[in-house]
Amino acid sequence: MSVILDVSRIRAETDEIRLGGSIIGYVTRAEHCFIASAGRRHGSAHTAGTFDLWDQAAAELLLQRHD
Repeated sequence: MSVILDVSRIRAETDEIRLGGSIIGYVTRAEHCFIASAGRRHGSAHTAGTFDLWDQAAAELLLQRHD
């Protein structure tokens, strides 16, 4: 199954992730890993996990989303 995400770089190390026009979270590069933060606002998003790959972090945001 394929899912199309919209990705916008909001900082040098942080991408905003959208699905169907709604923000589902953020992926931030930190040293040698990617941190997935679930939530619609960057300042109040909660950490959903730390991953080796960007794709894994984005997939976790799909699992964490609340429609």
